[in-house]
Amino acid sequence: MSLNDFLMLLLTAGGAAAVASWVLERMKWYKAIVDPENKRWVFFGVCAVLAVGAFCVITFVPAAILLAIAPYFAIIASVFASVFLGTSFHNTDKLSASGTVANPIITADVASKVAKAIASEITKVSE
Repeated sequence: MSLNDFLMLLLTAGGAAAVASWVLERMKWYKAIVDPENKRWVFFGVCAVLAVGAFCVITFVPAAILLAIAPYFAIIASVFASVFLGTSFHNTDKLSASGTVANPIITADVASKVAKAIASEITKVSE
């Protein structure tokens, strides 16, 4: 995924919500919010900031700057995918007490395909 693709994803309600959900669910302060209405408003605010922020970057940041930082984004995206997909794979691949895979959500085949796709995107950016 290129920087522009990521920014376009954030512009959509679903993309902003997916990113906000992933980030917020890892924050202790967010999990500690008891009132569902307050939690909904915090989530809405984060989604709005992500979407409007992506729009501002696409609209106001010169294309030359976005092009200059694209390789760094590709590297960070690759490391992110490697760390978090690897962690997810590791967590789902743990053996249960009976010796069977406890949660086979991410298979080695899927992880391999994701790694190849990321490598392909990095190659595109660096060309």
